[in-house]
Amino acid sequence: DGAQVLHHVKTQPELAATPVYVVSGRDRDAALLRQGIIGYLQKPVDDRQIAQAEAAVLSAKAAGNAILVVESGGISAEDVRRIIGADAGCVRKTAAGAALAAALHEQAWRLAVIDLDAHPLEDGLSIAQTIRAANAGIGLVFFGERPLNDEDEARLRQYSDSIIIKAPMAERRLLENIERFLKEVPQAGAAGPPGGGKRLEGKRILVVDDDSRNLFVITAALEQQGAKVKNAVNGRRALELLAKNPVDLVIMDIMMPEMDGYQTIARLRADPALAAIPVLALTAKALPDDREKTLAAGADDYLSKPVDYDVLINMAVLWCGRRSIVQPSP
Repeated sequence: DGAQVLHHVKTQPELAATPVYVVSGRDRDAALLRQGIIGYLQKPVDDRQIAQAEAAVLSAKAAGNAILVVESGGISAEDVRRIIGADAGCVRKTAAGAALAAALHEQAWRLAVIDLDAHPLEDGLSIAQTIRAANAGIGLVFFGERPLNDEDEARLRQYSDSIIIKAPMAERRLLENIERFLKEVPQAGAAGPPGGGKRLEGKRILVVDDDSRNLFVITAALEQQGAKVKNAVNGRRALELLAKNPVDLVIMDIMMPEMDGYQTIARLRADPALAAIPVLALTAKALPDDREKTLAAGADDYLSKPVDYDVLINMAVLWCGRRSIVQPSP
């Protein structure tokens, strides 16, 4: 029945954020309210009440996909709203400085578009840093009219791989990036504990993946829970970082160029200074033989792609906790 459907929706990570409004012939049920519905109508109902319920659902959906546009004369919130079209939720403009700080505290934003038109690059980076400090899980898209040199592009990519320079196909690319972020980036608080605390507060995690999009969404999920995250795009770079930076957990993609996950884990396990660090392997392969090979290579656990962010956080909490237990006191 409807109660079972509601329970299924609210217990599946990929569906849990879906707004649900219950219309029923039964008396108002407190148990249903506790499962996160946004409203309850008891039959009989009229067209006006149905319209109000539909408006509440659409409003809740829009709030979950809220987009903030930090304008500077290049692209506006109205431009973004036009590009997205009928599916646009809450799209709001703001400026840098105090206005941005106020906007970031008014509601939860899924995505911020930073207009680089009139901002020097340093200002754009400062805006990105302000947004990240307020909420590490907000997706970022940079939009500019001037081409970037390699050094400037690399500095922006510390915050996001979505950098769009105005060109004939720029609006299409912006739409594709917005749709990707709203689909892939976990909603703020989605993986949080009932008490609202951050389950990975202060934990140091290295994420190793040659796909910048995977790096971003995994990092966002971990940082939402308080983790301090470093990134590496291949195994060789991961080993260089580990030699200089102590961590509580390594999350590593298996299929990478230059030095794959198997080789990297073997090198890590052979180094007495690194051998005790837990490794959570990410693999696109789900066959039992592949999983056994991953564990045999020295991984402590594995997670299949596409990543379930609730499971990712649970595994990270588990293995960081075990690291704390076995790590000797200095």
